[in-house]
Amino acid sequence: MEFDQIVKRLDWLDEDHRKNKTALADAKTQLDSLESENKALRKKVKELTTEMSRLSTAAGRMAEFDTTLTQHRKEISLFIADVEKRREVNQAEIDKRYRLEFEGINKSLDAKKIKDTLNELKRDVKVLNEEDMRRSRAMSESQAKTEEMLRSAEESQRAIRSSDESRRQESKRVADLHGEVSAMRKRQDEVREKTDVLADAMRRTEVRLNEILASESDRRQSQTNFVETQARLQVERDRAWKGWQESFDTLAKQTETLDAQLQAWDSAQRSVKRAQEAYEEITTKFERRINEITEIQRLAEDRFRQEWVTFKADDQKRWTSFTLSQDEFRKDTHGDVAKMDERVTTIEDLTQTQQDILQQTREANEQLLQALLAQVHELLSSYDRIMGTSK
Repeated sequence: MEFDQIVKRLDWLDEDHRKNKTALADAKTQLDSLESENKALRKKVKELTTEMSRLSTAAGRMAEFDTTLTQHRKEISLFIADVEKRREVNQAEIDKRYRLEFEGINKSLDAKKIKDTLNELKRDVKVLNEEDMRRSRAMSESQAKTEEMLRSAEESQRAIRSSDESRRQESKRVADLHGEVSAMRKRQDEVREKTDVLADAMRRTEVRLNEILASESDRRQSQTNFVETQARLQVERDRAWKGWQESFDTLAKQTETLDAQLQAWDSAQRSVKRAQEAYEEITTKFERRINEITEIQRLAEDRFRQEWVTFKADDQKRWTSFTLSQDEFRKDTHGDVAKMDERVTTIEDLTQTQQDILQQTREANEQLLQALLAQVHELLSSYDRIMGTSK
């Protein structure tokens, strides 16, 4: 009867041992699954690290581009202000030149008036010359008449010597004629002086008119050169404005590209956060599974020790005789128990190591992704070392 109980107890221990082996196999399967998940997570963390490095570089470039864009905007603003100032100065110069041109035109109009006046003076001089010629002819006629009258006077003197009254009248008439001749000669001298003055004025007017015409030609040439210069400057300004418009279009396209990159960076950051949350969830599940395995192992060990103590207390008196007959069986049983203890110890070490790794992982999750990558590498290295020890 006691032997049957011992056999049943041993069967129960074997069954319990098989259950423990099954639990250990399940735990190993779960560890393999977690190892696969850790490898996938490690690969994903590497990808995310690469993406973060690229995004960090892109962020740095974007910051440099923002700085360059701000500087470029400042330079463009200063350039536009400078161009506006130069335009105002050029506009003032243009207005001044236009005023000078208008003054030149007015002077030209004055010159035209002078020319008209000169033509009138020429006509007046011509009239005066004709009047002078007419007066010269009249003077010649008067001289002829005077000579004729002198001859008549001489004849009259000879004729009226007999009459004093007639002689006095003739003498008076001759004196009057001499006075008229003197007056006509004086008027002729005055007309000649006026004609000389008008000729001098005409020459001075012609010289002045030639000077005005020369200055008018120079002004027209200057105006033509100025118009051509302004046309070239306008073409250059149009070309510069076109270049600015192309630069603004390029900046707008670059801004749109940066916006798209920022959106992609935000999407990548959200993906990293989701991956981090998934990793934390997997880590939590892994820790929970390890705690469950640890609790199962502890309960099995407590149950085994309790049963073993009870078994030893109940069968202490019969153990000596049973040991002689079952020595080989006991050795095998002790060997299995020793192996089980070693496996339990290994599982405890693995559990403690996993708890330490999880603690390090939780602490590493609070740091940057680069530190997380280093901690993950350390976790994987520790895990590989533990798995190598368990194998």
